[in-house]
Amino acid sequence: MKRIKNWKLELRNLEKEILATLKYFFFFGYPPTLEEIHTFLKKKASKRRIMSILEKMVKKSLVARIFNTQFSIFNEFSNKNALNITNFNFNINFKFQISNSDRAYRYTLGEYIKNNNQQSTINNYLKRQQISINKLSSWKFNLYVKLLSLVPPVKLVGLSGSVAMLNADEDHDIDLFIITAKNRLWTGRFIILILAQLLGLRRRREDNTGKDEHVAGGNPLTDSGVQYKNKVCLNLFFDEKNLKIPKFKQTEYVAHEVLQMKPLIQKDDIYLRFIDPNKWVFDIFPNSKIKFQSSNIESNRKRKVQINSVILILNLICNLDFVIWIFNMVESILKNLQLKLITQHQTSEIVTDFQLWFHPDDFEKKLKKSSKFL
Repeated sequence: MKRIKNWKLELRNLEKEILATLKYFFFFGYPPTLEEIHTFLKKKASKRRIMSILEKMVKKSLVARIFNTQFSIFNEFSNKNALNITNFNFNINFKFQISNSDRAYRYTLGEYIKNNNQQSTINNYLKRQQISINKLSSWKFNLYVKLLSLVPPVKLVGLSGSVAMLNADEDHDIDLFIITAKNRLWTGRFIILILAQLLGLRRRREDNTGKDEHVAGGNPLTDSGVQYKNKVCLNLFFDEKNLKIPKFKQTEYVAHEVLQMKPLIQKDDIYLRFIDPNKWVFDIFPNSKIKFQSSNIESNRKRKVQINSVILILNLICNLDFVIWIFNMVESILKNLQLKLITQHQTSEIVTDFQLWFHPDDFEKKLKKSSKFL
């Protein structure tokens, strides 16, 4: 009898966690797959167990299951190398496999579907998928990523925000997370900003007002008409010397960002080196650890990498003692220059020796305050 009571209690707890996960994604107008529900569930459980509970919740109308004919669009996009990003030899392309059931269905709150046409819901999502694909297929963005891959201080360029989830609206920008080489944070940032400026992709500081950042995408809370469609938002820079996210930022919201980030460029296994000191995300989302234990990732990590000749020459030059001395001087000058400019407008931005967090509008706070989310 006690065992049955415990089983029922566990079942209710899992149902609550599944609903909480769906509510989070619902805030962004994003219907997650079974794979994503499993990854972002704050309780350890197998996918088979979650699937079984979802089926029961669907029958109770607590959860709605919607058919998605184009679920694998992001994987197809990556596999076709539309950006040709994976042609760079130093990049390891992580592909997390998904189950067949995920290819057909996504899930959302049952109460939402009751008040909205099911076909309209999936059509709106598929529209945002295509918008995101178009943003990533832009020749300017394509060229920008290729140029960044040739910059020695750039170790990782990660796609984040709504575009990473293929859930962007027309007026959303493309969020990028950057990791630079050791002691090259300010040099790397300077080059990255200059290239974005030259290509007309840079989102200016004044564009930060009136619009909120989204992780999973969805409708903005406000709309001031500011135009930064297809611009790149460079709001997070880490020096590889300190890749650990500070304690006060180790939240559910940031954990989502970490796990949803898609590496476009990475060198020297920097992606796994970033995950390693941030294993606290597995405490919040215990099922997500499975992703980083797959044989696919392990085999990629051990794979012998052939270095592009251009990159090899640049790295050899950059490692000469005299060149290092010059670069250290340049780094110091660029740091002082950029800090002077940043402090003129600094509000809630976080600036340390090894990390730069440029989020003037703290969307996490607004997410918590939102009555829709609560």
